[in-house]
Amino acid sequence: MLGRLVAAGWEVVGEPEAASVLLVNTCAFIQPAVQEAVDTVLALGRHKEADPAKRLVVAGCLVQRYGEELPGELPEVDCFLGVNDFPSLPQILGEPQQGGSRLRHQAPAYGYAGVEPRYRATP
Repeated sequence: MLGRLVAAGWEVVGEPEAASVLLVNTCAFIQPAVQEAVDTVLALGRHKEADPAKRLVVAGCLVQRYGEELPGELPEVDCFLGVNDFPSLPQILGEPQQGGSRLRHQAPAYGYAGVEPRYRATP
């Protein structure tokens, strides 16, 4: 995801206060991972409360597994992307924020074996 965003002109910043988009890539394989993802979303939701212009995006396994439930449970989230929907993230972020369905987790299976732009997030 970060590789695609950087290739599309987005800048990665280290602090949520400096971000215009708060992006959480989640795992939901085991319950502790689900809890960690939800806790992170809630923590970032407080940054969004302080600056409503920020967009909060949740992507990955949590959305794929619990997608239909999440919009009602996490109203602070602007967009939910399933595991196959991440290629559309730069396009989605380029669109004006809108009401309506915030859940996107129905894309056809994505070929993860292909070459993708990368962004190393760790030293």
